[in-house]
Amino acid sequence: MFLFLYILDELSFDSYHKNADNIYRVVSNIKEPDNAFTWAVAQVPLAEELRDNYPEVENAVRFFGTGRVLYKNGDQQFYEENFFLADSTVFDMFSYEFVKGDQAAALDLPFTMVISEEIAKKYFGNADPIGQSLQNQQNEEFKITGVMKGVPNNSHFRFDALISRNTRPQNQGAWGNFAVFTYIQLPDGYDLSKMYVSLDTIVNQWVNPIFAEFGISIKYELQKITDIHLHSKIQDEAEAGGDISYIYIFGAVAAFMPVIACINYMNLATARSANRAKEVGIRKVMGSQRKQLILFNFLPSQS
Repeated sequence: MFLFLYILDELSFDSYHKNADNIYRVVSNIKEPDNAFTWAVAQVPLAEELRDNYPEVENAVRFFGTGRVLYKNGDQQFYEENFFLADSTVFDMFSYEFVKGDQAAALDLPFTMVISEEIAKKYFGNADPIGQSLQNQQNEEFKITGVMKGVPNNSHFRFDALISRNTRPQNQGAWGNFAVFTYIQLPDGYDLSKMYVSLDTIVNQWVNPIFAEFGISIKYELQKITDIHLHSKIQDEAEAGGDISYIYIFGAVAAFMPVIACINYMNLATARSANRAKEVGIRKVMGSQRKQLILFNFLPSQS
């Protein structure tokens, strides 16, 4: 039972998003003359290029890491490492449960922030955080526009707060800098081979002019969000991943254990029936029918 519970939990990662079947992370396969590796991040301009020029991409969202930053509210101050900048359409793509605030517009304006219930409790106690602000070490103030439940544990990517991407409009990035987690949403039943053609076009247009002269080739790969936890082998994942091979192994063990239990039960029942043969004979003499004898064989001995 515990093995099956573990397996169900591992298979449930990121499936709570309503668009889970259509959300893909864009990762970068990089091949150098003497090395090859894969990064879970892509360039900053990629999402905007896909969103603006490829209509099949229904949504594109990026998460920008902010590093370790000090935030404070009065006397309450803490260093935070899991605060991210995110595009304003993040809540259109991902199904995070809001407690307070307008989910559709929470990150539309610069210097706005959506925090988890845990962060709200840490900085504001029992007070309503909506409309209040957190200040960072650069004396920038971020207005709290939403409170959401903590990101579920069965997520390949977790955070404590999201800051509006519009807060850093100057951070346009470059096609030579791989820095952000990038996700796209495609239509139902969309043929991924068509998307790969579009991604190759982007590489030829924007990426190859930068890297080709150094003998470096870049190729994008799409990872379905529900496959990341068990199937991704990338080293720089935001969270520790699982391994599908363990699911197969534990699944086989979990299936084999009831088989062994059934065999043991049949052996014990056979041994018990042999010991009770005399009692069965007496019951036959007294007129017991076949169904009664079968039921009797499963009852505890009366001797």
